[in-house]
Amino acid sequence: MTGNRNQSLLTILRVMRNWLFIALVIVIGMSASCRKQDDETEADPGFQQPLVTPVSNVDSALIQWSDTVLLWLGSMQLENGLLATSYESNLLSLYDNALSVCAFVSAGQYDMAERILSFFKARLNSEMLYGSGGYFQFRNASGPQGNRWLGDNAWLLIAIHNYEDATGDLQFSEMKLALDNWIRAQQDVDGGVNGGTESSGAVIGKVTEGMIDAFNAVRGFDAFHAGVLTYLREERWDTIDRLPVSWPGSNYYYALDNFSWGFCALEGFPDRVLNDADRFLNAQFHVPSQQAINGYCFDEDRDAVWLEGTAQMAIAFLKSGDAARANTVLREVAKARVVQSQWPGIFGIPYATNQGTGYGGGLLWNGVDSQPATASSCWYVMACREFDPMQLNYGKGVPDEMEFWSE
Repeated sequence: MTGNRNQSLLTILRVMRNWLFIALVIVIGMSASCRKQDDETEADPGFQQPLVTPVSNVDSALIQWSDTVLLWLGSMQLENGLLATSYESNLLSLYDNALSVCAFVSAGQYDMAERILSFFKARLNSEMLYGSGGYFQFRNASGPQGNRWLGDNAWLLIAIHNYEDATGDLQFSEMKLALDNWIRAQQDVDGGVNGGTESSGAVIGKVTEGMIDAFNAVRGFDAFHAGVLTYLREERWDTIDRLPVSWPGSNYYYALDNFSWGFCALEGFPDRVLNDADRFLNAQFHVPSQQAINGYCFDEDRDAVWLEGTAQMAIAFLKSGDAARANTVLREVAKARVVQSQWPGIFGIPYATNQGTGYGGGLLWNGVDSQPATASSCWYVMACREFDPMQLNYGKGVPDEMEFWSE
């Protein structure tokens, strides 16, 4: 009977905590929504003081807007600790939750980051170390599903590194080691790293962005990293324009995240690669905000502004020292913010400005422009705090002769 009473008390405390959080969100949101905006494109987000110390290289108004986005992310955290991919979605993504850990760490909200990592720690043996290994890409009320992607698991390892570095809390060391071992086990004899396994157990082919993620996530520099660089140089590098490509062959396909993440993960990556990313720039009309928004597409068809990827570029520009361009990019992302319907003044960042195509030819989903998305919101929050999640494992001491990107 004592156990039942204790369990009931815990349940009541959880409910009270959630209602207190919601009340805080409503109060802050009403305060933000009641203040008059001086200019729609560079509006004062409404707080007298930002919730975090302003970062000198990012405009204070952008930081203030990110405070409301951070509140939105907090409101999305479920009882089990995870966040859904977007508002009113029942799909949960490993990548999105790894990013959420990093976003919460960037804002000093370590307890919220810990809850996410604890969910995956509890499934170390039943999922991570079971079968072909690795955590599943997606899950819903029915359980885990989909592929076990290299890149998504690498991002979870990156998240653990950042959490440990910020808190000194080593409770996830066993999970960290398991992820490191699993990533290394995906390496092929040619040095490249396979993309994980499909739900059937079949091996997924090598994905450039996933290999960049893995290179950064696995700490230090050893034979694993040397193999990855050898493969990228031989198979995923345009030797004429000197740019990373998505797959081997002469018919080059360029993807935005290879540019931004390559710059953040590979030491001494040339600044001009960020300028070469202009090939992805385009402008689209964002219906919810009734504004034209400039930003970066997923690829060179330039039929959408990918807000998540555009915020990633802001972090790369900050890393390069180009704060002016980073602020310009972030102002465009902030223009697309959409309100959390039941909490006035609490905003999230949608995934894209319009229902164009992502990588390949398939259209993005309905609501891609109107529903706040976890991934985009996380990257915006991190950019406004000048938090590069790859920075921690950036300085690997790559031998000069292996820096094939050097100029």
